[in-house]
Parts: sequence; C-alpha cells; structure tokens
Amino acid sequence: MRQRFTINYKDRRILYIIFFFCIFSTILTFSKLDQQIIINNESKRYNAINTLNYIDIDPFIIDESGNGDYTWEEISNEIWCQGNGTYSNPYIISNLEINCYIAYSHGACIEVLNSNKFFIIEECKLYSSDEGYYKFKYGIRMENTNNSLIRDNKFVHDNELHLHSGIRLYNSHNNTMINNYIKWVGSGIHLEGSKFNTITNNIIVKSGDQFSCIYTDSNSIDNTISNNYCGLEDPVPQKCTFITDHQKIHKNNILIQWNLIENADNYSIFIDGVFYVNSKDNQEIIFFNNNGSYSITVISINKYGESEPSDPLYILVELIPKLEPPIIFTKNQTIYTNNIVIEWSEVQRADNYSIYINGSFYDKSKDNQELINFQNLGIYTITITAVNSYWESEHSLPLYIEVISPDGDSIQISGYNFIIILIIIFGIVIILKRSKKIVKFF
Repeated sequence: MRQRFTINYKDRRILYIIFFFCIFSTILTFSKLDQQIIINNESKRYNAINTLNYIDIDPFIIDESGNGDYTWEEISNEIWCQGNGTYSNPYIISNLEINCYIAYSHGACIEVLNSNKFFIIEECKLYSSDEGYYKFKYGIRMENTNNSLIRDNKFVHDNELHLHSGIRLYNSHNNTMINNYIKWVGSGIHLEGSKFNTITNNIIVKSGDQFSCIYTDSNSIDNTISNNYCGLEDPVPQKCTFITDHQKIHKNNILIQWNLIENADNYSIFIDGVFYVNSKDNQEIIFFNNNGSYSITVISINKYGESEPSDPLYILVELIPKLEPPIIFTKNQTIYTNNIVIEWSEVQRADNYSIYINGSFYDKSKDNQELINFQNLGIYTITITAVNSYWESEHSLPLYIEVISPDGDSIQISGYNFIIILIIIFGIVIILKRSKKIVKFF
C-alpha cells in the first residue's frame, strides 16, 4: 500500500519561515530603493525688537487722576493700545518709538501715575537724540502704580548722559520687568519704596563703575531680582557689515560674506525680510529660484540677544534659462555582452552631459553618446542630465538594460546567494528527516 506523505504543523511552520526568507532575500538582492531627502525650510519673519515697524510718537503721561495726557480709558482709543485693564485682558502698549528730547514733567518717555489697572508695555524703543543731562531722565517712570508688565523694550540714546534710569519706580508694587535692554544709563532699574516686584533677564550696560545696574532703597523689600546681566561691555553682538558687494548674477546662487562678529554664536539671514537660513559661519551660499532684485540682511545672535540688521545687500538675478532634460534614443533592451553604446538628443546651451546608472553618477560626456560598460549581470537603469555652468537639468526618462550571459542566465550566484541556497536545502532536509522520508546518508 502506498504511504501518504504528510507534513505536521511544526514542519509547516519551518516551510513558511523558509518561504518568507526566500522572498525577503530576493528583494534585497534584485531591488534598490532610492531615497530622496527633501528639506523644507519654513520661512518665518523677524520677531526681534530691532526689526519691528515702530509707531513714532511724542512722550506722554497716563494719570488716572486726570492730570496727564491720558487716562487709561482715553488712551485705549489709540491704535497702539488695546485691552480693558483687567487681569485677563490688560491694556497693551506696544511698538512705539519715542524720542524723549522734551523736558516733559519728570523727563520720561512714558510716565504712568496713580494706576491699579493691569497693563503691559512691550517692544518699544525709547531714546533721546538731544543733548543735555536731564532732557531724558527716565525711559519709563511709574509712581503709585501697580500690576504692570514691562518686557522686551529697548532703552538707547546718542549721548551717555541722557538717560538717568531706564525704568524708575516710586511707591509701586507687583510690577514685572523682564527681557529689557538698557544701555548707557545712570542706574538701569531704580526702585524707591516699591515692593513685590520682579526684575529678571534684563540686559543693563553701564556707562561707568559709579553707576548701579539695579538700585533698591531700604524701603524697597520683598522684590525678586534674578538672572540679569550687568556690565560695562555690551553682551549683545554688533551689527554685521557685508564684505560682498552689490551685484548682478546670471546663475541661481551666490556666496555672500560678512564681517566676523566676535561674540556672535550664529547668524540669521533674511531675504526681502523673510527668514532664509541660520549660519554658524560668516558666509553662506544663497540660492534663487526666479529672476528679480533681492535684498539680503544678516543679524548676529548670541544668548543675550540679536544685533540690528545689517545694511542690505542687493543682488539682481537674471537667470540663464534652465536646461531641458535629454531624450534617450536607445530603446530598452536585453544584451548578451558587457557593454552598449547609448545615444540621446542634444540639448541647447548644454556644455556636457552626466550619465547616471542606478541613481549613481557614472561618467560625463561631451557628446550625445557614450559606451557603457557593465561589470555584472543584471538589470540597469540609466538616466542622462544636461549640464552647463549655471544649471543641471532634470534627469531624462530612464533607459532599462538587462545584461544576461550568452546561455540566457541573468542571475549570478554570489557568495551571499550560495549561503541562502544552503540554508534552504538544510531546512528541507530537516523536514524530510522529521517525516522519516529520507535515507540517512550523512
């Protein structure tokens, strides 16, 4: 009686493993995955104080007693003031530029008196261009004023004796001063009879050792003061100057250079006011996609802040038209030799052509034909690009060439494939032994 050949469950699992291993090995041996990394730089605009669009106004006084230029209700009608003075919706005064050359009241750019409203003063530039010691005593002065946030403001001036204090508080409580830049001052921040205030992360550049960065009198207690810079040297990096000249170019890129800023950690490059890229060095290759006039600026950056933007570098781009990709005349085919001559169309303005095999550069050719030599059997993908001093075209449509041996065998048994075959045979032998269907011959 003829005995049936059966495979039990365990043997079947081994066969499944061998089957999937064969498929996986075949994919690894005869296919190639071309990976392309696409870098997408989201453009972003300036957010530094130095690059804001300021509103230029005269100094003013806010006095809830009615003895100033505004009360809070009145000033909220200005386009540069929003909010209603509550904790959840404070008044916000922002983006002002005030030249405090007028001897105004106590000589402050912004003065707030007798206020308990919640308010924010942010991203303002306060300075004085006139001479005279007391023409600009204070950037911001507050008296009997509580519940404010003074942040991201810049206090600068042309004469080191103009500014007596960047921020001055009299009998004012629960105020926060953070991330302000105050340069060449008597005292950077001055507190008298003021409690429960927070002063942190401010940069104060002194005009001399006789001045204090932060002054508090004996009646100013329970204030939090931390992480402020105070020194004679300005820690914020200086403004960059371009070494590259204004020019017209006919290619799609240019190397721009600027002076090295000693204390800069990196640089931000902007094209037409839009962020382009960060650079660790004082040079960068800029790429353009279209014709036109471009304005390039650079900002130097370190942990203390950002410089003012450089004066713009103007580049006029008149691009040479892009090259069309070649058309390969040679047809897809199978060959029995290790070489083939391929031909393609001539491309106008091309200086030469680059040949790629399986995505990798193979050779350059001055002519529109090339003898291709193959080292191994297999299927090859060939593409051509046209090249000149300005452009490399897109790749041509691919040409497929299969190289086989004269006897028709297109597969080489490499050492790797030989190992796979041994593994498969060994697995089959194990199954047959377990089924007792093989004569012991080992």
